[in-house]
Amino acid sequence: MANSIIHEVPHDGTTLFLREASEQELLQCWHRNSKEWRGKLPLDDYIARDQYLRMLPLTRNGGIRHWILSTTPNPSSGSDTAPFYGACETIEKKAVVKENGTVRDVKSWGICSVFVAEEYRGKGYAGAMMKALGEVIDKMGVDEDGFSVLYSDIGKTFYERNGGWKATSTEEIQLPVLQVEGEVDGVKWLGKEDFGWMGEQAVVDVRKAVDETEGERVMAVLPTGEVFEWAVAHGGFVAEKLFQREVSVVGAECEGSWVLWKVDVNAGGLAVLFVHGEGEGLRKCFMAACVEAGKWGLGKVVVWRPSKGVLEVVRGVKEWEGVSVGEREGSIPALRWKNAEDVEVEWVANEKYAWC
Repeated sequence: MANSIIHEVPHDGTTLFLREASEQELLQCWHRNSKEWRGKLPLDDYIARDQYLRMLPLTRNGGIRHWILSTTPNPSSGSDTAPFYGACETIEKKAVVKENGTVRDVKSWGICSVFVAEEYRGKGYAGAMMKALGEVIDKMGVDEDGFSVLYSDIGKTFYERNGGWKATSTEEIQLPVLQVEGEVDGVKWLGKEDFGWMGEQAVVDVRKAVDETEGERVMAVLPTGEVFEWAVAHGGFVAEKLFQREVSVVGAECEGSWVLWKVDVNAGGLAVLFVHGEGEGLRKCFMAACVEAGKWGLGKVVVWRPSKGVLEVVRGVKEWEGVSVGEREGSIPALRWKNAEDVEVEWVANEKYAWC
C-alpha cells in the first residue's frame, strides 16, 4: 500500500499497530459495524453504500483512508485476516483558518466510523486507537495550523481525554413539518447538477464569515461542491434503496436565497446542510423543505447552529413562532488543533454539511 503509515501503539504490555486496512479487512469492518449502523438497510445495501461513497470525487484516490488497530503491522490478504480491535476512517477536506488576522487555506480531516466491537469494549482499545490517530493525522501533511474534527455519539469528554478533540456547540432547531398544499410560489427546486455553483457561493460565504469573525484563531471546513455531493449521497443512497425512487431534489432557491438538504430516513428528518440568504426568499425555501420532507414521510426539518437570521425567518411563520434552540445529545462536533494544542478556536459555519 503506497505511502501507508504504520503507527506503533503500546497497549497493556503489548504493541499494536494503527494502519490502513486491506480490502478484505475493510469488508470485515463493515460486517462488524453493520448491526449498529446500517439502520433500515439490508446488509448488502449497507456495504454497497459505503463502497459507493468511497468512489465519489471527495473520497476517491486517497480522499478517504480506512484505519484499523491491528495485532500486525502488515495488511492481511486473501481470506484470512489478522485480529484487529478497532477501526475508524479519515476524510480529507479543504478548510480555512485565520490566526492573528492572517487567513490561509489548510487541510482538515473529518474522522468518522469510529468502532470497537462489543467484545473488545471497556479494555482501552478505543482510547489507544484515538490517541494514535491524532498522532497519525499530525504526520499526514496537515499544515501548521490545520485541524481535525469528529462527531461524537458517546458524550463530550471521551474524545478530549483520548486525543484532544474538544466538544463544541450542539445547538439546533427542529421544525415540525407543515402541511403545505401544492408547491411554494416562486421557489425553484435544486438538483444534484447544482452542487457546483452552490459550493462556489457557499465557499465565498464561509470565507467572508471567517474573515469577519473576531478571535485569535478562527476556522471552518469549506463547503465545496464535492463536500455537498458526499453529504447528500450519504442519506440519499438509503432513501433511494428503501423507497425505490430517486432523490432528485436536494434544495430550494427563491429570490437569491437557497437551502441545501439531505433526506435522512434513519433519523426521520430532512437535514439542512447549508443556508444562504435571508428574508422572504429564505422563508419560502424552508416552506419548500417542508413540502419535500412530507413527500418522503419525514416529520421534521433539522437545522444545526441556526443563525439569528434563520431564527428570525422561521419564527416569522405562525406555526414555528415558538420554535426554540435546543441541544442535541448525539453528533457532538469536536475539534482538535494540530498536535492537540490547548488553544481557543472559533468554529465558523459549524453546520451539517461538515458532518461525516
